[in-house]
Amino acid sequence: MTALKTETGTTMTKRLLLLRHAQSDLRYAGVDRQRPLTPKGMSEAVALGYYIRDNGLSPDYILCSDSRRTQETLEQIRECLHHDFSPEQMTFLPILYFGEVEDYLAELRCCDDVNTVLLIGHYPKIPVLVRMLVKSFSCEKERLQTLEKYEPATMTVLSCEIDKWKDLRYGESALIDVVNPNDYVCPLF
Repeated sequence: MTALKTETGTTMTKRLLLLRHAQSDLRYAGVDRQRPLTPKGMSEAVALGYYIRDNGLSPDYILCSDSRRTQETLEQIRECLHHDFSPEQMTFLPILYFGEVEDYLAELRCCDDVNTVLLIGHYPKIPVLVRMLVKSFSCEKERLQTLEKYEPATMTVLSCEIDKWKDLRYGESALIDVVNPNDYVCPLF
């Protein structure tokens, strides 16, 4: 990532990856928080892990809901990245399961001085957060697709012109990419 010059000095560009967990088993009869991924979801997470690796998007820090399906998504991604994240590089939070969009933003603002953060959470909070953070969409169709078609294993990449995560604000991030399982090759499940 490159630094951008401003009148007051240099502003760092941070990268934010916002990910809805991979497909989970809606027929699971237990507690929702313990709902596992389906075989297709496991496959999606593996393919997404390779996509992240192959596109140089590996995170420096990970915020993850403490639900089973988000943790299983992360585990598959981590294996593909071939990187052992230390406990200090990952945080599993109940608020990302129970909370609202404001809670997601509050947790992002608490991140240490790292360049790339991956947040793995839930629908509809992830696409709503995307809509609120993005400065502008190229067209109304793009905005609607981002909100309405945010399928499991969809990830949005944002560029945030901030020095510190505590400075993250609504309406100030640039949309770089939105990828879903149709955009990367999923192995057979």
